[in-house]
Amino acid sequence: MLRILRRYSCFLLVFLMLCAKFRFRLILRNESDILPFIKHYADSSWIRNDWYLNQNSIYRASFDFLLQPLFVLFSLPTATLLGRLFSYAVFAFGIDRLCSVLRLRTRFALFFVLFHLSYPTLGAGEWMVGGLETKVFSYSCILLGLTEALRGKFRTTSVLMGLATAFHVLVGGYASAALLLAYFITRKSRSLRIKEFIICSVIFSVASLPAGLAVFSFSFERKQSEQHADILNLCRISQS
Repeated sequence: MLRILRRYSCFLLVFLMLCAKFRFRLILRNESDILPFIKHYADSSWIRNDWYLNQNSIYRASFDFLLQPLFVLFSLPTATLLGRLFSYAVFAFGIDRLCSVLRLRTRFALFFVLFHLSYPTLGAGEWMVGGLETKVFSYSCILLGLTEALRGKFRTTSVLMGLATAFHVLVGGYASAALLLAYFITRKSRSLRIKEFIICSVIFSVASLPAGLAVFSFSFERKQSEQHADILNLCRISQS
């Protein structure tokens, strides 16, 4: 038992620190906007005719699909709390794995998490973990992807970075681009053959497919809205 606790001490302490920080308040950050969509996605009869909940939310398809079972089995407040616990556990696991491969002591992991929770960013006011949102899972996948990249397991890295992009196209996309740039800068120490690079690119594309579909969908809708605006403007001109 003590061996297990010692082995997973980093994970457990980070998880407990996150739980203590946010104290399970009813609504955190953007949850009031995001979570009703999941409930409606899981049960279309819930507020069936609401205009807002019937809007296109394909860019959160991975997030909705992952958490759908919770919102089917439990009420909205209960599913929210359980979802937060799950997101904290995944994030803590990512921290634990990255610290393990970097051979960092638990105290450094705790310092990093505590510093981040106190000062998420120095300017933009963004954050990595807190409310039950898409970016929590995206950052968790990034932490695990960095871990696998440091181990030289590039195919697994491609899967995880693709999932990070699927969960949050901006967070995952920027992180993937930064990781790719870091690889090319340091490739002398660990080369990746062209064939393997193509395979990894295909794996990433498949894993991030929901993000690609979301970008295409919004581009198409924007083009249609611009066409409708042009038609309305022509009608106004002809009537004037």
